[in-house]
Amino acid sequence: MAVTATYLNNSRASFSPIGPEVELAAPGVNIMSTASGDGYGNLSGTSQAAPHVAGTAALIISSNLPAVNGDGIVNEDVRLQLQSTAQDLGDLGKDDTYGYGLVNAFITAAAISCDCGDICVNETGWWRDGGAFNASKTSIQDTMNNASSGDTICVKGGSYTENVDIVTAHLTLAGEGAEVVNVGAAYSGDHVFEVTANHVNISGFNVTGATGIGKAGIYLNGADHCNISDNIASGNWGGVYMEDSSNNILPNNTASGNYGGIRLYFSSDNILLDNTASNNDGDGIGLYDSSNNTLTGNTANSNDYDGIYLKFSSNNRLLNNTASSNDYYYGIELCYSSDNLIYNNYWSNADNAYDDGSNQWNTAATDGPNIIGGPSIGGNYWSDYTGTDPEGDGLGNASYNIAGGGNFDYHPLCPSASVKGDLNGDGALTPADAAIALVIAATGVHDDAADVSGDGAVTSLDAFMILQAAAEMVEL
Repeated sequence: MAVTATYLNNSRASFSPIGPEVELAAPGVNIMSTASGDGYGNLSGTSQAAPHVAGTAALIISSNLPAVNGDGIVNEDVRLQLQSTAQDLGDLGKDDTYGYGLVNAFITAAAISCDCGDICVNETGWWRDGGAFNASKTSIQDTMNNASSGDTICVKGGSYTENVDIVTAHLTLAGEGAEVVNVGAAYSGDHVFEVTANHVNISGFNVTGATGIGKAGIYLNGADHCNISDNIASGNWGGVYMEDSSNNILPNNTASGNYGGIRLYFSSDNILLDNTASNNDGDGIGLYDSSNNTLTGNTANSNDYDGIYLKFSSNNRLLNNTASSNDYYYGIELCYSSDNLIYNNYWSNADNAYDDGSNQWNTAATDGPNIIGGPSIGGNYWSDYTGTDPEGDGLGNASYNIAGGGNFDYHPLCPSASVKGDLNGDGALTPADAAIALVIAATGVHDDAADVSGDGAVTSLDAFMILQAAAEMVEL
């Protein structure tokens, strides 16, 4: 193995040769070494550079003793690991001056052990714990091709360009974190990750570049009992999609900046928990021909279509979700969908809801707190609800009519008035609050928040005082 010597600044030493035979570079100028006469001295030459490489090779061999004893590691494995972990110098890739680059004992030693699972992966290859390093330009996919059922695969921080097919069941693919592990599609017309096996866990990745129509950052196809968590999917046609897949759980993913955020097709009994699907060009979360799914704690804001969309989808449960500023279509839209239970969600959009089926928009009133901090759980919070809460239980005294058909939320949530006279809970006094006070006065129902005069009754006087306060003519 030909080694060139470098100065301390990593430039080639003037006495070192160049040529295609050079594989690695190592420090070789003024190296403290043994000298004649049982002493030490600072010496220079390729003879001082080569021991750095030999010592690093010894690290590789000593850390792979089980594999060595079983004839699992050979000279070529050591050579590949030295090459793949070298710090590139000069021209990109191998060149005649530095070869593959400066030998790096620290990185090489780190690449040897796999203390986070059965297989470790970095940008240049993969290795089993205690086994040989395998250089690869598509290291995640090559790992999948060599993994066994039950393996845990740890993917180190870095940028990977590949499309990964997962066909082996009972695998855990764990990235070091979506902020440091980036996987971009090598071919934009395919999914970044496609899972066609059961019991697969994927976490800790940032996936992007699957821009072909219908292609997703993470795609489950006929896959059951999978856990897809803590990933970021952006810059794809779809963020996280599943089709013909059941009994999966998707917690804490972010699917933003795609065409569609999270979508389920012909899929049932899945749980979508605490995901964010915002700023997509289509809908945030979509269910198509999908039933018996649970959506809870998800956020779908500022999408160009609906925040949440259901089509031909029934018997799903939606609770504790938030959809705001989806102002081109609806916060939530249900088409040809029935028998869904939708309660304790937060809807704040120009048009909050559309439902042409038969669905339940509230549950029986129970003790809270609810999604806006009120004392009771019942229906949903609607930003355009004009009813009031005379009983102070956090539930409106009038139902909320859902556009599209004969559906109602019979227990809409009402915020507590933090500003005296703020009857619609928007944090400010406006003529709208005065109008609500007039409605209360007409019904004869007492409402402490509307009784700004403090005379024990809600009358037109209270409405007039709220109107004056809105114009900053008086203070309440």
